[in-house]
Amino acid sequence: MIQEYTEVSQSDFAGTVLDIETIGDFDRSYPYDSRNYRNLKQVIFGYIDKDRLHIYCAKSLEGIEKLKLMTPEIFTSLKRPYYAFNCNFEAGYGFTCGNSDHF
Repeated sequence: MIQEYTEVSQSDFAGTVLDIETIGDFDRSYPYDSRNYRNLKQVIFGYIDKDRLHIYCAKSLEGIEKLKLMTPEIFTSLKRPYYAFNCNFEAGYGFTCGNSDHF
């Protein structure tokens, strides 16, 4: 199951701010490599743009798998440029989970 939260926003902000939250442990044997993220599972994908705040939250193991499949589809609707509070994490995780075309 995936819980969604949406809030209307109005601004002149260009682009999209991304936030990904995960559970699991980093693979510390690869500290400067995207394989460091391979044991993590995405549980939240959120973004804010000029029109809205939108959060997808996985509430079960099935929801985690569904969110993983949904993430590339969500990206196709987002406007560039992308921003994140921890760009290295979002980019590294995105590359490791197969979404490198979007991150």
